[in-house]
Amino acid sequence: MARYLDNGTLDPEFGCGGKVTTNLGGESENYDVALDTALDAMGRIVVVGEANPESSDTGRDFAVARYLDSGMRITAFKQNTEGASIQDWLMTLAGPEPKSGRTVEGGCITWAVTQPGAYTVTEEDQAGWTHQGAASADFTVISDGGPYNHTFFNFQDVTLTACKQNTEGAAIKDWLMTLAGPDPKSGQTLENGCITWTVTKPGVYTVTEEDRVGWTHQGAASADFTVVSGGGPYSHTFVNFKDVTLTACKQNTAGAAIKDWLMTLVGPDPKSGRTLENGCITWTVTKPGACTVTEHYRAGWTPQGATWADFTVVSGGGPYSHTFANRPPTLWLPLIMR
Repeated sequence: MARYLDNGTLDPEFGCGGKVTTNLGGESENYDVALDTALDAMGRIVVVGEANPESSDTGRDFAVARYLDSGMRITAFKQNTEGASIQDWLMTLAGPEPKSGRTVEGGCITWAVTQPGAYTVTEEDQAGWTHQGAASADFTVISDGGPYNHTFFNFQDVTLTACKQNTEGAAIKDWLMTLAGPDPKSGQTLENGCITWTVTKPGVYTVTEEDRVGWTHQGAASADFTVVSGGGPYSHTFVNFKDVTLTACKQNTAGAAIKDWLMTLVGPDPKSGRTLENGCITWTVTKPGACTVTEHYRAGWTPQGATWADFTVVSGGGPYSHTFANRPPTLWLPLIMR
């Protein structure tokens, strides 16, 4: 049954968005058929037709229903957490006049009851959906009371995945990930470098990867998501570089270490410094890519080969090293003639 306003739109004050579905005692309202309508002397809607109640001997009994403006109607609404209506959700009414049915377009179902008393509306459990509150609502129905209604909210579960890999794209197992938000979780990445959580509540979430000694984040260590019902799938991949060492050494042509020789590293993680007592300087490199070590020119010394060395640095690679050899200045003694 639908009721329209004078402007041709459905009357929102009547039933579920202007519509009322009434089960006249059969296994389903689909067995009930309205054949005609009229208004009684008090302006109330009267519907006549056929019904198929469980007690029927014929399977097609005459039926009359009158809709009261004063209430005695119970409406159950179904929405997701974003307020969108959900159709075809089973609702069950327990009480003196039990009924059941599924929400229609508009996400609701309205029952007209004729007996007062305590009633309970219960929504079905549906796989992949999580109740956001109680799954039932109680009403105390009195004569000419109401209308009575309740809105049930559900969240359609989503997945959120955090993955971990190095700068060469290799998956990293056993890396701790933490999910903060309305439905907090944590866990370690699996063989494929990922962990996937089922999230059952909407809202703002943040995934944070652990800090680990010897590894350097290649970007932010956290990622934010705004999770909505039925959204996603949500995912983020964190990339880390396993730090490596790169050593530049300096010696003379006899193999003796040379201290305090300036070396420069050019590349994604540039550095410079002077060799120590052992003739070497070692840097910790935290980014991948092509690097070049260059020794600085010193007057009087002659390079025994190139004054630079190139490296292609990868996560967890190396250790990388190169030794530069130089011939020391020649000592010239004066020749004295007699």
